[in-house]
Amino acid sequence: MMIKHAVGRGLAGLVAAVGLLSVTSGVGHAEQADVVRPGVAATSYDVVPYKDADVLSLPGKRGVHVATLSAGRPYPAWCWVVGDVVFDHGSSSDIWIVFANGYVSALYFEGGEYGGLPPEARC
Repeated sequence: MMIKHAVGRGLAGLVAAVGLLSVTSGVGHAEQADVVRPGVAATSYDVVPYKDADVLSLPGKRGVHVATLSAGRPYPAWCWVVGDVVFDHGSSSDIWIVFANGYVSALYFEGGEYGGLPPEARC
């Protein structure tokens, strides 16, 4: 019974992540929806990627690419979660920033370990 509920919540999260995506045609960056994902805090924080970053449907390697965030531009993020470890340019992180349309590794954001989010903003 517990497995059924966990799978149901996981599928609902995936549907919410994909369903809230709105990509600006031809520009190559994601527009954030003004909708809070189920179970996510209502407070948002502006975070800025230092390089273009892929938004994935899940916080890890199995996630499907849903958008790209443009470097240097602020985006509203809701909270952070622990997911797969990402290795890039000699650094690693298992922290993922949660957006209305998916997840991005904190490794690609200005602002330290949590990508500009406070430690207490864990989902």
